[in-house]
This record gives sequence, structure tokens and C-alpha cells, in this order.
Amino acid sequence: MITKENIEKIVKNLLTEDQFLVDIQLRAGNLIRVLIDNFNRLSIEECQVLSKGIEANLNRDEEDFELEVSSPGVGKAFKVEEQYKKNIGKFVDVVYVDGEKVWGKLLKFDEKTIELMPEKQGKKKKSEEIEPINIERVNIKSISEKIIF
Repeated sequence: MITKENIEKIVKNLLTEDQFLVDIQLRAGNLIRVLIDNFNRLSIEECQVLSKGIEANLNRDEEDFELEVSSPGVGKAFKVEEQYKKNIGKFVDVVYVDGEKVWGKLLKFDEKTIELMPEKQGKKKKSEEIEPINIERVNIKSISEKIIF
């Protein structure tokens, strides 16, 4: 039987130093979805290499499956610490548990808080100084990379 733990063990053995595992999802019909990322830019080729490596470690004769390997996608909520690390110095969207939203540059993080330099919202006087804010992670519903065009 294919288990999340088994897939995780296989994936972690195949990842390169720059890559990290974000999530593994097992769905009905033996659909295995593996989400990976890296600290630079994840390529399609990297996903293909990992997909072939996973398939080589599973036996389709024992149990058939469908396998998808991809990045989590831009704008998706962070799931692992490495995503926070990757986005230091980048703009992120933060949604509080009460639904309030703020966005700004992620300055640093630890297991309890994040430090964010919020972007000016609306019309502010140029003389107004914006200070970094610390947000307790227990008050955060989600945080994701900000898409800016």
C-alpha cells in the first residue's frame, strides 16, 4: 500500500541540497501529488527528474498510481519553514485569523513571529514613517508570496 510516509522517505532521499519538500497529497484513485520547491527557481526538468526517481522506487505491478510532481505555485499559502526562508526580502500577503489582511516585505521570521515592513496603504503623507511590525504566527491564518505586476 502506498502511504504518505513511504512517499516522503523516497522524496527526501531524492531531493538535491537546494530543493525542499512542501507537501504530499494522496487522493482517491491513488493520485500522488508531490509539491517541491527550491531556494532559486524550480525548473520543469527538476520536477521530471524527481518524478522518474519516485516512479523507480514504486512498483506499478503491485499497485497502480498516478503521479504529479510540481511546485506549489505562486500565491499559495506557505506550508513549510523553507518557504519563509526563501521569501526573506520579498513581498508577501498576510491574512490574520480574524480576516484582516496586510502585505509588505518579509524581513525575518522565527518559530513564533514574523517581522514585516508593511507597504503604505492608501494615501499617506510622505513624512509618515512606516515601522516594521511583528506578527505572532498564531495570529496568522495564511502567508503567501505577493504577486506584483
